[in-house]
Amino acid sequence: MKAYPVEYWIETDASGNIQKRKSEKNGNYQVVLILKYGSNGESGWKGANVGKYDRVDVTMAFDQGYAIVMGERFRKL
Repeated sequence: MKAYPVEYWIETDASGNIQKRKSEKNGNYQVVLILKYGSNGESGWKGANVGKYDRVDVTMAFDQGYAIVMGERFRKL
């Protein structure tokens, strides 16, 4: 299945402050990304997410040198 292009935002409060869950042990924190799926060029169930929104947890693990998406995808900082 082809990947979906996405628009994304970081969740904030009504004043625009980024909502973070901070670690008490180190500088790590967790934020929530809001995703809006674009078209992946597929029809039927393979393209069914177009225009839908999702919330995804991202942990900024500075002590490990990675951003960790949904606990399973790693991106080097």
